[in-house]
Formats: sequence, C-alpha cells, structure tokens
Amino acid sequence: MTTLGAGGSEVLVETARLPALCSLGACEVQAPRPTVKSETAAKVWSCIDASESYAAPTPARLNARLNRSYGPVSPSLIGGRFARDTDGSVMVGGLIGRSTDLVTLEAMLDGGARMVSVIGPPGIGKTALAASFLETRRATSSAAWFCDLTEAETEDAMVAAVVAVIDPPPSSHRDDGRVASNVGERLASVGPALLVLDNFEQLKSAASATVSMWLSRAPELVIVITSRELLHLPGERALELEPLAVPGEGSVSSDAVDLFLRTVRSTAPAFAPTAEEAEVVAEITRRLDGIPLAIELAASRCRVFGPAALLARLDESFAVLGRTGARRDRERTLMGAIAWSWALLEPVEREALSQCALFRGGFDVGAAEAILDLEGPGASVIDALHALRDKSLLVGRRSERGELRLGLYLSIRAFAEERLQKSGRWSYLAARHARHYARARAGVFDHENVLVAAERAVAAPADDANWVDAADIAFGALGSLARAIGHGPGAERGARRGSPRAIVALLDRAIARAESSSLALRAEALRARARLKMHLGATREALDDCRAAVEHASAAGDAAVLAQTTTELGNAFAYLAVFDEARTAFEAARKLHHERGDRTAEAWAMVRASHCDIELARWSEARATLLRARALFEAEGAPPVLALDFFEGVIDHDEAALDRALARYEASLKHAQTRGDRLYEGATLITIGIVRQEQRRHTEALELLERGVSLVRDLDHRFLVLGVGHLGGCLAAVGRLNDAAAAFERSEGLFPAMDVEGLQHAVLLQRGLYEVALAERARADHDQDRASTLVRAATARVDRVRRAAPGEVALADRSVDVRIYLRMLVDALAARDEPTEGRTQLLVQADGQWFQLAGSERVSCKGRLAIRNLLVTLTRRRLDAPGEPVPRSVLLASGWPGEKLVGGSGRNRLNVALSSLRSLGLRAALVVVDEGYLLDPEVEVRLVG
Repeated sequence: MTTLGAGGSEVLVETARLPALCSLGACEVQAPRPTVKSETAAKVWSCIDASESYAAPTPARLNARLNRSYGPVSPSLIGGRFARDTDGSVMVGGLIGRSTDLVTLEAMLDGGARMVSVIGPPGIGKTALAASFLETRRATSSAAWFCDLTEAETEDAMVAAVVAVIDPPPSSHRDDGRVASNVGERLASVGPALLVLDNFEQLKSAASATVSMWLSRAPELVIVITSRELLHLPGERALELEPLAVPGEGSVSSDAVDLFLRTVRSTAPAFAPTAEEAEVVAEITRRLDGIPLAIELAASRCRVFGPAALLARLDESFAVLGRTGARRDRERTLMGAIAWSWALLEPVEREALSQCALFRGGFDVGAAEAILDLEGPGASVIDALHALRDKSLLVGRRSERGELRLGLYLSIRAFAEERLQKSGRWSYLAARHARHYARARAGVFDHENVLVAAERAVAAPADDANWVDAADIAFGALGSLARAIGHGPGAERGARRGSPRAIVALLDRAIARAESSSLALRAEALRARARLKMHLGATREALDDCRAAVEHASAAGDAAVLAQTTTELGNAFAYLAVFDEARTAFEAARKLHHERGDRTAEAWAMVRASHCDIELARWSEARATLLRARALFEAEGAPPVLALDFFEGVIDHDEAALDRALARYEASLKHAQTRGDRLYEGATLITIGIVRQEQRRHTEALELLERGVSLVRDLDHRFLVLGVGHLGGCLAAVGRLNDAAAAFERSEGLFPAMDVEGLQHAVLLQRGLYEVALAERARADHDQDRASTLVRAATARVDRVRRAAPGEVALADRSVDVRIYLRMLVDALAARDEPTEGRTQLLVQADGQWFQLAGSERVSCKGRLAIRNLLVTLTRRRLDAPGEPVPRSVLLASGWPGEKLVGGSGRNRLNVALSSLRSLGLRAALVVVDEGYLLDPEVEVRLVG
C-alpha cells in the first residue's frame, strides 16, 4: 500500500495499481504537491501537472477515476475507511459486531430480494455495513459499485453521481433527458451487478421512481440503499441496524467496548485500561447507546481526556463528541449528524420529536397521545410518531410482556430536548408530562417517567403558573414509586437513578413545600416516605412518619387514606419486631377496609396480621388467618398466591418441615418470577437457600443465596442483612472461612442502620456456625484450647437468645429467623462438638492438601494434584448430596482439568489415582457403584480450613 495526498486528503492505494494510476496523466490533485517518501509514489506525482489547480484527490473521486479506466476498485484500497466514515466504522481491521447483519443482508439478496434498504439512526453504521458487504461481493463479481449520494439533493444530481461511478457510454452524458434511461441500459448490459446507493434519505421523494426504473431495466441488478428511512417501493426489503452490543451490568466486555478500544489504540497503541478504567469505558458505551459514530468520536477524545474525565463530560453534554479534520460539518460532531436528519423533517415531525424528549425509559402510544401537544390544523400524534419511526429517529422495542415501547437514543434525545427548551414550551409540556404520570396508573415499565415527573415537580419554580399543583404532582409520583420499590422490571430500570434513598430525598423536598396540599395528600406522602425508610432500615424514623400520617388522615376524615396509613403503621411496628402492636394496627386496618367494602385490602391486612402470629410462634392462629385471607382473595377473583405460599412456607420452615416448606417457597418463587417481582423473588431465593443449607446441600445453597442477595441489594435493607448473614454461615459450613468472615463483617456493618434486635441476633447465630467451623480447624491443628473457646462462644449465642429477663419474652419466642438459625447452630454444635457414636469421622482440608480419619494421623496429599482434586470433588458431593455418586467423567475432568482423556487412557489414570487414595487410608470409605464413586454415607465427613 502507498499513501498519496496530504493535509487531510490522504488516499491509500494498492502499490501494484500505481502504474495504472500513472497512466491517467492528469490526476485530480490540488497544488501544492505534497512531499512523498516512496520512489513509486514519486513516479505517480511526476505525472501530475502541478500548474493546474484541480479538486483534491478525495477517496470518492479517485475511486470513480479508477473505476472508469480500470474497473471497480476494492473498498479496502480506498483508505482505512471506505470513501468516508460519517455513519460508523469501516476500519482496516474489519467491522466489529456486524457479522450477523452481513449474513442477513446476504441471505436477503440470495433469497431473491433485488432491493434492500439498510436503515437506522444517525451514526449507527449503515455506510460501513454496505461498504463491507460490497467488498465481499467484489470477490465474485467485478460489477459492483459504491455511490456516495451525500451531496446529491435532486434526481439529476443522483443520476450524475451514479454516472461518475459506473461510466456508461458517452451518449449517456448528453443532457437530453435520457441520462437516467441510459444508466439503466448500462446496468442491464453488465449482467449480474450490485449498486450501493449511500445516504439516500434526502432523495426519497425525488429519485425513488428512477431506482425502480433501473431495477426494471436491469433484471440481474440488485441495489443496496443506505438511508434513515424506507423508500416504500414495491419489493423493497428492510434491514434495520441495531446499536452495537454494550456490556451488561457488572461486565466490561462487548462489541461496543471493542470498537472504543480499537479506536483509541489507532493513535495510542499502548492504551491498556486499568480495571477501574475498564468499568468507566463500559459505562461510556452504555451512555452512548452502543452507537458506533458516538463511540468513535468519544474514543478520539481520549487523546486529551482520560476515561473518567470523558464520562464526566458526557454527563454534562454530548457536545464533547466532536472531531476536527477534513470531515464535512455534519460529520464533525454527533449533533451535526443528527441535525442533518432534523433538517429533513416536516415541521410537525420536528415538533413531535422535540416533545418526545420529555420521556425517560420509553413510552407507549397512549402516553404520547395524552402528553404531546402538536400545533397546527389536523396534526396527528399517531402520524407524526409513524413518520419518526420510519425515519429511524424513534426506536421501537418489545417489552418482556410483548408491549411495544417507543423511545429515543440518548444522543437524539439530548438534541431534541435542547430544541424543545428553546421553543418556549418546555415548562408547559413538562408539567403536562408530570401530571399524566403522577395521576395515571403507570405500567411496570413507566417508573423512569414517574421518577422524572417527580424530579421536575420538586424543582419547579414556585411562581411558574404551569406548576401551581407541583406538590400534588410530586406526592402522586413519589407515592407510586414508593409502592413499586423492588417490584417489577420497571423498578429495576428506574433504580439506577431512583433508588429508595434518592426518592426519600425528593419526598423531603416535596413535603417541605407542601403547605397548600391537602391533609390527605400529606398523609400519603408521609406514608410513602415511611415505606422507603423501612426498606433502608431507618425503621424508627419510619414509625414517626407513620404516626404523623395516621394523624393527618384522621384529621382529613379520609377513610381510605386512614386505612392505608394504619396498615403502614403496622408494617413499621413489625419491622421493629414489636409484633403485638403491629397486630393491633393490622386488625384496625382490617376493620377500616371492611367498613369501606374493600375485601382485597382487608385480606392483605389479614396476611400481615398472620406474619405477626408466625413471628410469635402462634402457628395455628397464623394458619387460620391465612386460610380466611385466601378465601377472601378467591371470592374477589384475585388470589395473591405469591404471599400466601410464602408465609405458609415460613410456618412449615419454622416447624422444621423442610420438604413442605421448600414446596411452598418454590411455588412462591415461580409466581414472583412470572410477575417480575424482584423483591419477593430475592427474598424467596434467600429462604430457599436457608432450607438447602439446613439440608447440607451447601453448593446449591450458596448459589441461591448469592442470587437472592444480588436482587435485594438496593431494595430492602432487612433482607440484605439477613441474606449476607446467611452467606456467611453457608461459606463457613463449606470451609471458606476467609470469605465467611468478610460476609459477616459486611452484614454486621449494616447493623447501625437497622436497630432491630431480633434481626441482629439472627445474623449473630449464623456467626456461631463460623465459630464452630473455626473450632474444627483448631482441632485439626491440635489446638484444643482454641477449639474449646470457640465452641463456648457459639454455645453462649444459643443461651443468649433462649433466656429472657423477668417479665420479658425470650428472643427465640418472638422471631422466626432467630428460631430457624438457633436450630441450625444447635445441630452444628451437636454434630461437630461430639462425634456421632459408632460412625467414622473424616476431615478433609478445603483444597485437598491433607485428610484425617478420626483416631489416625493426618495424611498429606501435597504434590499430588490429581489426587487432591479427586478428594475435594468426592467430599463436596458427599456434603451436598449424600449417597449420590460422582460419575467417572466428572472425576476425570476434575482430576486432570483441561486434558483430553479418552478410552482406556482416562480409565487407567482414574483407577490408579483412586487406588492411591485407598492405599493412603480411604479403602473403607471409598465406595464404587455402577454410576461412579462416592464416599460412604455412613462416614461423617467434614471439610475444614
């Protein structure tokens, strides 16, 4: 390859084609002549008459000149990018993340399509895809042309551009009205051919008929068009490009990240982001919606910004996404590319697009019809949305429930929102949006819109006539958010900006400016804040809010609000483990709901009252209350199986009926997942994990607990404390003592924010399991004094929750969590502190370095990796599923990871290793069955250290 040109007009050509280029004589070049380094390049420039001032040798012009004289040239020969790079990335290394799209395009044409429109929003990579596809077609056909129509705004200009590329017979150059027809004849004369028409959107009305005529005249011609909207011609097929894949939460790798890194390394080859910077880069690509042009422009700024500084600038404005150089004005910034599309819109379409910027997290057509206010006679919201969707400025996606949601990419929204704010209608329309979402029954995907409605209401100027009811709007929106916290996929999306803590802060501001709001509304606001504070663990503050809410509702004489605030008061008492007070409040709420005829709310109050009975070990009363509640729900035709199954499972769990409890919990989990209820799903996963822990299926328990904790992490402080405490106990049981210590430190670090004695002691009982595991390690190390001290500490935890001061009830009698964990710790003490009579005991070090049979010396396995791996695999299966053998294939994979062992070779290795284990002392403990090998279920096995 040789580079010709300078000053931003460089052209990369294949060295072998330079003689052909030389023979052109007067190449199109602009004086002064650039300095050239290679001898071959110098020969080319020597053919050029520097006295003439021709147009610069742009890639498009050079491509056309070479095509006319020597046939079409491969895109790879026209610079690192194909012709231009307005719409994405065609880099020397090839496209990133578009292999599926290329296959789809190929399949469309091979399947008989003769015209495919590649469509998408500004910067999505349409040009790059079409150019790459043309290059692959060039391998099998010389008749393949790429025509850049960026500067063409009329049919004549389009035809002229195509003429310059395909070079039809001289007669076609006459301005006699037959040029377009002659182009069709030229295209027909070459047989099978591909014509790429790039950037067609501004020509849709003017030139669509000409494209149809060419297809009719040339039956073997196929046309690929890149455009921001469809032509709607007969036979047209559409390939709508999606953004590049961005990293999921917790991930730092994706196609979008690959493009960012490759762009940075094109000028800084040594760029290697740290782990922290990799997370920032991942967030940048998310913020840019995976749009290739935006990512390339952002990456180019890394020459002056570090990733963190770049992300901060993006938070301020998308204006940072600019680039200097020889690009057209509309290509230099992402906003410039969007402005080009904006200029092609009809006035009513611009108005609709700017107003769509009000939404966050997407919207449905119903919300758009309620909020958008288009001026002008006959303006139709539906028609405007349809036009914007056709022009790729609105994106449409199906939700998990199959509902169509419309939305804007962030860059387009930023552009449109700026136009709306300049229009003078921002305040009026923002208030219109806020009222809709504060008062309408928002769906599960509308939480981000509800959140922004609250934010705008709270921030609205007091003297703005559009926001005279700002406090009422804020209360309505924030109350809706408080009720939805943790429930549904919409809450998960909104949680990024709308965490419970952030919503509490908004409620604080709304309540402070609520002098003009009714007592009932203020009561609802206090109730909403109390609900959120309970999730955050600030339960005593929540109790104060609940009491004030009940007072406001009572003074207002609003029976419905009084019933709801009384229910929340019961919840606050229950969170504080004051269950008699809680039950009294729930019973009062039940009566209020009954008087109002709200049977569903009455049944829910009964479910909450049953929870109080469960905590106080009044199992028969709890079962009877749940039975009556179920009957009420069924009579209303809406039984909440999720809550009923969960609480009935808790009763079975408390009574140690683990199989029955598990069946109830699994039914509850299924319903939670069906409903998309994150909080109940997380809580149920944690409780199932506890059951599995009691059943000593520790590997399964760990997985369930980790999943549950990840779901409740930002939603409920109480379940987070319990879930992390459970993790600590389970990690201790499998010998991961360092990880267990970290889990307990994390869980207990949350205690100050949640002053609930029963909850804290439930976690401390789990810490007792950790102390028992430490005692086992000390005993294995022959440190009997330390082992005894640790066992005494764990035993003291048991005594502490069993005894009570005079006139008080023991903690074990007023907390179901304490009773369950107490049972687990007592069982652990009994099993580990006193050897089971008549049973062999086997201790295995956590990574297989040694094992020890009771009454025998410790046996070292150091330096014998395969034996260590087999020992650990057998031990874990014995602990997780006693009596279940480990298949030979699993043993082979664990003993010799990464090695491909087949046939007799694998069997021989396995037999030798297992024979070694027997000879080391496990002859009686290692059992062979048809399905594989296992440690004898009669042998008491412990994993330590």
